[in-house]
Amino acid sequence: MTNKNKIFNTLLVVIAVILLNMASLYVFTRFDFTEDQVFSISDASKDVLAQLDDRIIVKAYFSKELPAPFSSVSRYVRDILEEYKAYSKGNFYFEFISPGDDKSLEEEAMNFRVPPQQVQVLENDKFEIKKVFMGLVFLYQDKKEVMPLIRKTDGLEYDITSAIKKLTEMDRKTVGIVQGHGEPSLLEELKNLKAILEKQYNVIPVQLSAEPAVSADVDALLLISPQDSLSGEDLFKLDQFIMRGGKAAFLLNEHTVNIETAMATPLNLGLSPFLENYGIKINNDIVMDAQCSAISVGQQQGYFQIVNQVNYPFFPIVNQFNENLILVKDLEQVYHFFASSIDTSFAGKAGVKVEFLAKSSDKSGKQVGRFMVNPMQKYNAESFNESGLILSAAYFGNFKSYFSADDIPEGFDKNLYLSQADSNRILVVGEGNFVKDDYLSSAPDNVILISNMVDYLVQDEALISIRSRGVTSRPLKQIESQSAKAVIKWVNILVPPLLIVIVGLGLFYYRKNKRQKLIIEILNSN
Repeated sequence: MTNKNKIFNTLLVVIAVILLNMASLYVFTRFDFTEDQVFSISDASKDVLAQLDDRIIVKAYFSKELPAPFSSVSRYVRDILEEYKAYSKGNFYFEFISPGDDKSLEEEAMNFRVPPQQVQVLENDKFEIKKVFMGLVFLYQDKKEVMPLIRKTDGLEYDITSAIKKLTEMDRKTVGIVQGHGEPSLLEELKNLKAILEKQYNVIPVQLSAEPAVSADVDALLLISPQDSLSGEDLFKLDQFIMRGGKAAFLLNEHTVNIETAMATPLNLGLSPFLENYGIKINNDIVMDAQCSAISVGQQQGYFQIVNQVNYPFFPIVNQFNENLILVKDLEQVYHFFASSIDTSFAGKAGVKVEFLAKSSDKSGKQVGRFMVNPMQKYNAESFNESGLILSAAYFGNFKSYFSADDIPEGFDKNLYLSQADSNRILVVGEGNFVKDDYLSSAPDNVILISNMVDYLVQDEALISIRSRGVTSRPLKQIESQSAKAVIKWVNILVPPLLIVIVGLGLFYYRKNKRQKLIIEILNSN
């Protein structure tokens, strides 16, 4: 090849690189080969960005030289913000700011409510406490949203997209939580639920007895584990809320449980006729499942109190979901606590459609009549002889009012009465414990479930596909056969060292042959 050809080819390569770089300014693409595309933003996030009509500015306060694992978090944040920017058509701008020792930048971050964090770092062969910043501030017009601390990347896309939606949406949806019938208090037992939902919605208590009707501002209404019966007037208000198109979720316990006495007592709230009118039937049972959570149980042994972990079949771990419903199709597992099963056959009688959301495992059972929930009770295979008991369901269709025009309680305007709701939806779960603070804190997967339920009710389904992305749990498949367990055990013990020996012998003979050939070549050359 002549020098002219070499120069010409080099120029072609340089020109091609320049053209590719220029094209990259206008065309963005990336390749993500992970199972759920967890390193790429979803179509739902792209749709939110496409609807931006004004610029969002993001200030990323991240200190330089963050120690592991926070350094990888910083890189991930920068990458995902780059992707948001690429799909925003110029309406998403961000800057990385490292306060360092700059007091004015530190003050700026703290004014935005991004406080410094103390982390332990290894410097000069010793551990030291270092002050760092790891937060995001979103600015849109005269509004702002703050993520003061980002310690991990799980769920970050959801947090960013929901922050954008919260800033740009003119009217936030309102979620009402029914109170006044022994339900868990919104300000005491449902504080975590309230905080979770308030990231995206207005959350208010709804006292049915105190108002002439459920406010028209309420988009979705949750009835969670009432302990006392609802009056006829309260049922009418709830019924008419559904008739005018309001979305409702019934998270209902059929029993009150006392673990100390190992007894469960039916609540008998009288809601069955009301629910059956909509095609909903929650059975008077308690579901048991061999696939369950473990609880700590104290036992007295002599003078000592011994705490053991015991599998508790009344706390089923659920991983069978309806793949046809966006609400649950990407969930991996959720936890239930003293749940009752749901009979979906009543939906046909009411003329509505029903889809199950989640089922118990193939080794399930249920207690009926006499309820014993003793953690130390022994169970045999016959206790789990049922399969796939439905624990939650979604109902769709034209729901008819529980009240006729002649049954309207006194004091209500008959001219406002509605007899049917067209194309509405109702969600039902056979227990309400899973959203209480005491249970929600120990079952973070349930946060995704209840958040998805509310999004689904208000028909804001864009966030559902984002929230459920990524791996939450991948439990190993349980093997029942003892012979199969023995085979797997010995394969794991014997195969790895055997492979090392085979590789070592292969290298030994390869080098030996190579050495012999080299000796023969030297002898032949002489």
